[in-house]
Amino acid sequence: MELTFLTRSGLARALAAEFRRSSTRAGVWLSLACVGLVAMLTAAILPGGGDLAALRSAQALTATLWPLLPLTAAALSLAQERQSGFLALLASGPVARSQLLAAKALALIAYLVLGAAALFAGAALGATLTGGIQRPFLLAATAALSALTLAPMISLGLACAVFARSPAQAALAALSLHLLLDTAGNAVGFGNFTHTTLWGLPFERAQEALAGLPPAPLSGVSLLAFTAWALAPLALALAAFRRTNLP
Repeated sequence: MELTFLTRSGLARALAAEFRRSSTRAGVWLSLACVGLVAMLTAAILPGGGDLAALRSAQALTATLWPLLPLTAAALSLAQERQSGFLALLASGPVARSQLLAAKALALIAYLVLGAAALFAGAALGATLTGGIQRPFLLAATAALSALTLAPMISLGLACAVFARSPAQAALAALSLHLLLDTAGNAVGFGNFTHTTLWGLPFERAQEALAGLPPAPLSGVSLLAFTAWALAPLALALAAFRRTNLP
């Protein structure tokens, strides 16, 4: 019973510290505001307006700008806290390294969900300038799914931070990894591979619904591949983190 209590309190303690630190960082809120603003401007200048303009705006940004933010944020956040000794301070209490990494991942998932909401809210607002939004529920569902498909960015960012020796190295590794995977994906015909081969599915399903077509079902193999792609980097980061001396 005591071990269970320590485990739960340790995770809660790490989560509380992570959300407290994240919510007071101006860069977090500035990045969310910028994503929404860029989405609004993009949707406003796209032809056609309405739902399709909002969807295409969000799709364009999800293929370029937005995936880089959670990847870089994950790498910088963990690398900076390792350097400052914050993780060592937490580790002095009843907190395991796996709990620290889990708290970081959960906070970044919350950031990702907020970012997807800002992205689609901005796109919807911009699209209303040239045409009314007819299916807000469809856009909201697509926002939730797009956040899910970008979850591997968090795992990759944490892995970059664990292996880097400084925040600068972590950020450079995240940027290089993003460009490398995108280039490799385009070379073999997968498109932007950083989002996995499933990254475009929410947008494809939404476009099919807008066109009145029945959406194609998701295959079990695709879902298993996505799950492995999302969890493998996190497992690698955790394995390395347990063997890394904290500052």
